[in-house]
Amino acid sequence: MFRSLSWSQSLSARCSSVFSTAHLCTRGCSERKCRYLPVCVGFRYTFILNWPCSICAINVSRKARMEHDQLSTKVYRKPTHTGKYLHFRSEHPLVHKCAVLNTLLHRADKLCDQESERKKEIDLVRSTLKQNDYPDRLLYRKKSANATKSQEHETRGLALLPYLPGLTDKIKRCLTTHKIQVTSKLVRKLGNLLTSIKDPVDIKSRQGVVYSIPCRDCNKRYIGETKRSLETRQKEHKADIKNKRFDKSALTQHTFDLNHRMDWANSKVLEFESNYYRRRFIESFHINSDKDTMNEKRSDLFPDIYRFMLH
Repeated sequence: MFRSLSWSQSLSARCSSVFSTAHLCTRGCSERKCRYLPVCVGFRYTFILNWPCSICAINVSRKARMEHDQLSTKVYRKPTHTGKYLHFRSEHPLVHKCAVLNTLLHRADKLCDQESERKKEIDLVRSTLKQNDYPDRLLYRKKSANATKSQEHETRGLALLPYLPGLTDKIKRCLTTHKIQVTSKLVRKLGNLLTSIKDPVDIKSRQGVVYSIPCRDCNKRYIGETKRSLETRQKEHKADIKNKRFDKSALTQHTFDLNHRMDWANSKVLEFESNYYRRRFIESFHINSDKDTMNEKRSDLFPDIYRFMLH
């Protein structure tokens, strides 16, 4: 790390905006064991080596000190750290709250190489989580012997369930006995409750849609899907009609066979879906449920097992 002054200067010039920054004393400190203050080294972001003529400035997630030719590490927290973690009474699965505790204890165990610093960090983690209503039975539980070993269990499948307090936990216990792995998805999030500050996007400009375009001269309508916006898809349909590409879709075939015109102004978006396969299924559902559609009702896109959904 202390190779030469020129190496440090070149590292500072080349890597200041990429990985790290290092500044050494430029007033003749050429000896390797110069009298220096405790050195603060940041392993990820910005670090400045604290020599007699330099300033110690550090903003890192880990801090190391060079004292008596020994490198020691411990957990570093920014001065703006508030001690707020996932609250124990929040509507989250218990496994998420246990993960918060396990992650902080694992960090203290791996980053603190001195026993005194490790004990101090673990006490700080427990007192901080206790302020977030974590119970003592969880904070002071003993780690089982098999907790650190990676266990591979044979599972028969994966179930993704919306998290409902009390109900999801009971279903998870039942499915786990049948070797089905269960993961939970939060239904209510803070982002869903707050008002969006962005300007609303026009419906016809949103991408990934299932749409409907009625005919002006009859009661038929065309139903389609696209990963682009409805506005863009309409331009493509108009270009197909203008260039007489009547084999492109049922819409162009309808205008060619009956010499009808489409009512572009009254076209509308039926569903939004970004996934291609789910979007095709939704399109097929609307085609089969609408009696006045000009599309071909294909059974391969809408299997008979889902016919009960049409009634």
